[in-house]
Amino acid sequence: MNRYFWPDMPVGRKPAEVSKPVKKVRPYQARRISIVTRNKKPYFAEEHWKSYAENSLQREAGRFGIKILSFAVLNNRVELLAENVSDVRIFDRMLRFFMQDTEIEFKIKEQRRLWMGNYYTKGITVDDSLEEAIAEVQALAKPAVKTEAVEVVEKTV
Repeated sequence: MNRYFWPDMPVGRKPAEVSKPVKKVRPYQARRISIVTRNKKPYFAEEHWKSYAENSLQREAGRFGIKILSFAVLNNRVELLAENVSDVRIFDRMLRFFMQDTEIEFKIKEQRRLWMGNYYTKGITVDDSLEEAIAEVQALAKPAVKTEAVEVVEKTV
């Protein structure tokens, strides 16, 4: 008798079917990304670097076919809200190219690194309001208005 083919051998049996619970996933309609500079230094306070980052972001998004809904280049980070694409890898590639483009230019002139290695991303689901997310990112782009307290003095004659 051949010992490799008897019917009780565990290899001959079918493995037990494992049923996994199905998690319902809500599809994303947009993604919000926050890319922070190294050590949170205010490198984009200079207008030259700020405009270069804006142009690079728009160029890379156009190259990969990603629609930017809103973005803000702050002193120490870039906030971006873009329409979700079917393949997340395209989105990640666009961000890597943007970070690489600005990093190379910054490294040539300033002799130091610009970005942290990773970035924060948050998915805006179909249940969330897209208008609120756009308004939130646009509010970050506007400079804070300083209000001064005005003292009113009444004079009696």
